[in-house]
Order: sequence, then C-alpha cells, then structure tokens
Amino acid sequence: MPDRRPFVGAVGRGNFSDGDTIIMSANQVFLVHHHHSDLVWRRTFEEYIRVREEQILNVLELLRDHSEFMFCFDQVPIIETFLSDHPDLEGAFSEYVRQGRIEIVGGCYSIPDTNLSGGESLLRNLLYGSRWVADRFGRKVDIAWYMDAFGMSGQLPQILAKSGISRVLPGRTPGLSPEAAARGVFWWAGIDGSRVLAAAGRATVQTQEYVCNVPVTYKVAQRMPLSVDALGAPAGDVFAFYCTEEGALREDIIALTHNANQQNEKKIVFCNPSTIFKHFETRSGTEEYPVHCGELNPEFTGCYTTRIRIKQGNRQAEEALIDAEKLSSLAGIVGAPYPREALTQLWRDIALVQFHDAVCGCHIDEVSDLLIGRIHHAVAAATALSHAAATRMAARMKTRGRSIVVFNTEGWPRRDVVALDSAEDLEIRDGAGMGVPTQRREGKVCFVADVPAMGYATYLVSSGNSWRPASLIGEAAVGSTFRTSLYEVEVGERALHISMPGAAHSTFPEGGWIPEILFREDAGDLWTEEFLGSVFSECLGDVELRSVKRGPVFTHIAYQGRISGSPEVGKFWAGFEQLRWQKDIFFYEQLDRIDVRVTLGWRGHDTKIFLSVPCEVDPPTAVATYEIPYGAVQRRPYYEVPAEYEPTVGPVGPSVLNRAKGDWPALRWVDYSDARGGMTVANTGTPGHSIVGTRIHISLLRSGTRKTSGFAPPVGSHDNGRHVYNFSLLPHSGSWVDAHAQRLGVELNNALVAVWENGHDGTLPARQSLIAVEGGATVVCSAIKGAEDEDGAIVRLYETAGVEARIALRASSPISEIIDTDLFERNGKVVSPANIEFRPFEIRTFRLRWTGSPLAWGVARV
Repeated sequence: MPDRRPFVGAVGRGNFSDGDTIIMSANQVFLVHHHHSDLVWRRTFEEYIRVREEQILNVLELLRDHSEFMFCFDQVPIIETFLSDHPDLEGAFSEYVRQGRIEIVGGCYSIPDTNLSGGESLLRNLLYGSRWVADRFGRKVDIAWYMDAFGMSGQLPQILAKSGISRVLPGRTPGLSPEAAARGVFWWAGIDGSRVLAAAGRATVQTQEYVCNVPVTYKVAQRMPLSVDALGAPAGDVFAFYCTEEGALREDIIALTHNANQQNEKKIVFCNPSTIFKHFETRSGTEEYPVHCGELNPEFTGCYTTRIRIKQGNRQAEEALIDAEKLSSLAGIVGAPYPREALTQLWRDIALVQFHDAVCGCHIDEVSDLLIGRIHHAVAAATALSHAAATRMAARMKTRGRSIVVFNTEGWPRRDVVALDSAEDLEIRDGAGMGVPTQRREGKVCFVADVPAMGYATYLVSSGNSWRPASLIGEAAVGSTFRTSLYEVEVGERALHISMPGAAHSTFPEGGWIPEILFREDAGDLWTEEFLGSVFSECLGDVELRSVKRGPVFTHIAYQGRISGSPEVGKFWAGFEQLRWQKDIFFYEQLDRIDVRVTLGWRGHDTKIFLSVPCEVDPPTAVATYEIPYGAVQRRPYYEVPAEYEPTVGPVGPSVLNRAKGDWPALRWVDYSDARGGMTVANTGTPGHSIVGTRIHISLLRSGTRKTSGFAPPVGSHDNGRHVYNFSLLPHSGSWVDAHAQRLGVELNNALVAVWENGHDGTLPARQSLIAVEGGATVVCSAIKGAEDEDGAIVRLYETAGVEARIALRASSPISEIIDTDLFERNGKVVSPANIEFRPFEIRTFRLRWTGSPLAWGVARV
C-alpha cells in the first residue's frame, strides 16, 4: 500500500531554497524526473485523471521522503485537476514550487501538435497556460516544452521569443542535423531569424520489461540498474530523463543513482530543467552550439489524415472563435460589451482538442466521440457570440427597411458569396439601390456582397424571384459551354476543358481538367502509412456527369461515381469494399476562384483516399509553398517521386522515411507555381498534402489496421460513412504573392457573416470600415481581441510571404494611442498607426485605445 502520511507540514527544505542554485560542472549527467502525461490516448480524459492522481501522490511522497528528489510538470490541466480534487495538498505543492523542487515548465495549457492548428491557437495555448501558472504560483514560465509533439513548426522560435521565452525542449525533431542531435543542445532559428536555445534529452532511465523479440530479456529489476549505469555513456554533458507515461516513478532511482555515483567518474545530479538550461547558457559563451534553421518536419504523416473529421472540426472551431473575437471587438468599438470570460474558456476548451494525440487522431474511439462533442460545443458557442455581436452592431445602424447586414472580419475589402437561409425567394439591392443578382442553392439564397475591411455593408431585401438556374441533366449536359469573367469552360463527360482568355498563362492542361479521386492500399497504423502496391484512379469505376446548372451568380457542375472492391479479378484488396463520390464544382460570375466540394461515401479499411489536382507547371522550376502557422515555407517532394522528376526530390534521411510517406502538413492553403504562374488550393481542415510533378495531392481519409503502441486502430478510426470536403482553387499568372493567394485560405475558412435587421433609426451609417489594414498586401490580421489586463483592443498582424512590408492602421473612430507589445501583450513603445513596418515573416501585436472617444472600447464587460 502507498504511504499516505500527510504532506502538509512535512515538506522539508531539501538541499536548497528559492533563489539557490545547484553548482554544476562540466561532464555531468543532469537527470530530470518527469511524467509524460498524455491528456488522451489509450484512455479518456477522465481515466487519465485517475492515472495522474496516483502518479502525483507518488511524486509528493518521493519529495517528502528524499530531499534530493525533484520533479517537473508540463501541462496546466494536470496540476489544475489534481489540486481541485486535493485542495488539502495545495499548500505542500506550492511550497515545493517555491523551493524549486517542483518546476512547472512548458507554459502551454496542453502540448499541441504544432502543425495542425493555426498560429493564433498555438499562441493562446501558450498565453493562457502561462497566465494560469503566474496567477496560481507567481512563477514566470521560461522554458517551452513540446515533448512528443509530432514535428516542430518553423515559426515556433518567433512565437516563443516574442512571448518572453528563450528556451525550449522540442518535440520530435525530424531533419535535425546529426551534429545537433549528438550534442543535444542547439540554437533553433525560426523562419524570421528569431533564435531560442533548444535542448533535448540524450539518455533515459528505462524500466520496460524486455521479454520477447530481443537477444537478451530483462525484468524491470535488471533493466533499471543497467540503464542508470549507462546514463553517462554519451560524451560531454548529458541531459537525461527518468520519465514514465502511465506508471509511477520507482523509489529505486534514489539508491541506484547513489550507487552509480560511487562507481562512475561522471556524476548524476538530480535537477530541474531551468538549472540545465542555465548551465548550457553559461557554456554557450565558450562553446559554439550548432544552429538549426526552420522547421523540423515531417513526422508521423498518417496523423495528418487519421480521423479526418477531428481535423476538420478543429479548423472550424478555431476559425469560429477567431471570428467571434473579431466581431465582439468590432462591436466593442461602438460600445457593446465584450464577452471576455466566455471567449477565454472557449480557447481553453479548444486547447484540449489540439493536444497532439487528440487532434492527430491517434487515440481510442471513446476519445474521438468526446472530442467531436467538444468541437460541436465550441463551434456553436463561438457562432452564437458572433451572431450576438453582429446583431448588437446592426441594432445601432440606420436602416431603411428590411435588411441584411453583412460583416467582414478581415483587414481587406472583400467581394464574396453570402448564403442566406430563406424559404422564400428574395430580391436584394445594395446601398445605392442597385439590384444584386441572386440564385438559389440547396435551400439558400446566394448573392455576392462587397464589404469594406473589418466592417459591414447593408443590403435591402424584399420578396421576389431569386434566379432558379436552368439545368442540363445527364447526356444533355455533355458538350455544353459557358463563360465567366475569367474562364471559358466546355463540359466533358468526365472532365472540363478550361481556358483563361484574358490571362498571361493558364494552369489548366489542354487535354482536360478535373480534380481526380485516387486511392491505394494503406495497411499502416494510426501514425504512419504502410503502402502496399500502386495508386488507383476513380476512372476504374463508374463516373457520370450528373448535371450543369447555370445562373447569374454561379454555374454548378456535378460529377458522381462509385467503385467497389473486386478481389476476384485482382483489382483491389480485401479491405476495400465500396467508395462513392460526388464532385460539385462552382464557377462564379464575379469571382476568380473555383470552389470544389467533394462528398465521399466510404466503406472498408486498409485504404488511403486522396484528391489529385492537375496543375500545368514546369516541375524542374516550379516551387511548392505551404502555409504554416503565421507564415509559409517552400518544400520539395521526398517520397515516390517518378523518375522523370528526380531532380525535384528534396533530401530527407532514412530515419525520416520510416515515419513519413510523402505528405507535408499545410494549414489553409498550398501553392504550386513556376515563373509563368500557378495554382493555389485552399482547404477547410485537410492538412496532408504532397506536391509532385504536375499534381497537388490532398489526403482525404485513411483507415489502417496495424497494431502499434499496444492497441490496434479501433473500428471508428476506419472513418466509414459520409465525408464532405470543401476547397477553393485560384489559378493565377505570376507569383502567388502578386495574386494575393494567401487570402484565399483565409476567406474560405471565414465566410462573411450576415444578420437580418428591420428598418429603424441609428447612430451608425449603413456601411463603414471600423478598422482597416492599408498597404502591405502580404500582411494578414490574425486577431482582434480584448486586452487581457487593460482596456483597449489587441490587434495582431503577421507578414505572410517573407518580404518587408509597411502598413497603416485606420479606424472609424480616431485612435488615441497605439502601443507595440509582445505576444503576451506586455507594453513596448508607442508607434504611429500611419507607418508600421514588418520584417519578413514578422508577427506584431498592438494595443489600440480610443480614450476620450464617445466610442471608448471595452468599458462594459460580460
């Protein structure tokens, strides 16, 4: 039975107190005790709470009984939940923190996947986790901690540095140079040039039982002493861990370490991470550490697609929350209350979804169900906050009759489609009284609105006759043609023939173009693909042109098909049962983009399905660009590249290929261009992309069955059933920067917000921009939010293309003060809103105040 003597009153000082230091010399083993605590994985949130409870009680016993013992925690919910369940132990816990025997590292609310969520999500995770530690214990977290996260985004160094964090323990580090890996400490430079000191463990205390499939088998009692004895084997200083996931730390570590120190010249010292980093920082004055520039990817590429609904839901939730903040902040400019507590709680909820084993899909079915429920709640709550803010603003406007008020939360003027739920047909007029074309689509009335930057526009509405498009069905649609402002299209039986008469270059193949559904056998696990055999095309099944619908807003073309497994003729594999699909393609009269909606009906397993978009470029000179959090990077293909494109292959090591099978992670868009032009493809939560030859491949779903880490992929991970995917495509001449292609992904994931309003008087005009970002077309506004500690609005912007930029911030109500802050909103210098400069890929944060204005922001809070 565990010893349950009281901890309070029995804390003891140990060998040092707050402010003391451990004297470190060179050539030592610095041993950190830690639990890598998965919030979800093989168990649910609630089940892991009970596991961690036993672990922490054991840690407190070790701290009580052994003055040299130390421990570090890395995620807020672990401590928060334990202290909530054991308030009687908070005094002892806090005293250990004060002494430095417990160190809280990381600052993150949860350890996220750094590739699958947006930059704003990564930052808020860090912000709210660090604030919790500071509020609860009065401690500043100065070591970021991404243990086990699957790859590292290239903007993390800047996020950390601008949050006041100069040290990081990275997660998995594919692509790290052998020299840096061998040293265990290196300078990590982000894509903007920001640097942080990175250190990773080079040795571990192992307690696993090796009882099969090895030359020599070991019990724990045999394995652990050998492991402790071997900690000093690497040359130089060794950062080592004694870390378990679901088990307790063994008290044996005390005696085993003492014995090893009696016998070995290289001594083992118990310490916490801050002591190790201080040691490395001190030695950096005399030693030259390796430098790694940019990201550390790809890793576990199957996770970019496993349980795809969670990734789609995560995207929807984080974008809905950002929109809710922006609209609530814009409403604050005109005097509405700001829902601070509700928004903060939603960020904490989403941070749990973005825990790496959660959003990556590598967990049991019960966890998946809980995550989907949490996502649905977050989306519904954020949408309600957006609607409330928009309605409050609309109520202050002077409107002439029944109206639709359309809001734009982006920093540039937008022309985009609005879809209204309406059982009746509608006539719509703009602010000048001009008629606006409307067209029905799936129970909604659609029209194209023009809305100023971070503002709104009002449209008058009356009952009328929305255009019901003329339809050509089946064979009658084959050979039909139409023309928009940019495209000439001939509809073929299986493909479209598209030309761009006014463009300098067309990226559509002359022989016909269609986003093609491909599939192949994938017998991998939840983390990594295992491909067996070739890639198959939708062309092997039944494909038909279903309809062409033409109207004044858009033309809609629908193809559908199906294919079933046929093992008797050797076509497919036993896991492939049936795949149905429909592709809905929309060309707009007034917009340059093409929207593609893919609907799949899948039954089976051991299969990966992806969409392949043809793009007429010159592969040897073409460049593939992928959006990452707060930026974009260029990447090269590395897996199964056809021989004719061998010169395009990028270098990755054999160890990377064990866990990476072609995909790279992208956020909202990718672009593939040569000197003449190219194509941007935006997505709504499908991160896995592989750009090879003249194709952009987008992974849609996968369903491996290989057992790994103690459990086989559950049936729910096979993703059987109906799936819907939305994409936007933008063919362009010249570079994607000149075409403003970076805006495509933003707009696809952030629809214009529309609310109904009746006629009434008001103090606000029918159309205005509340805040605008002028100039600097490569600068994107990632957030407008209430300041955490003071009145005012926080505006965050970042440069997307790796070029210098200059902008001006304008507001409808005069700005009295704009202060440059760090990412944690700590004040810097006052700047002029008329001249704000950005370095390549720079993230900047500003506090705006309207003191003295009748529209003072943030006076009322709810």
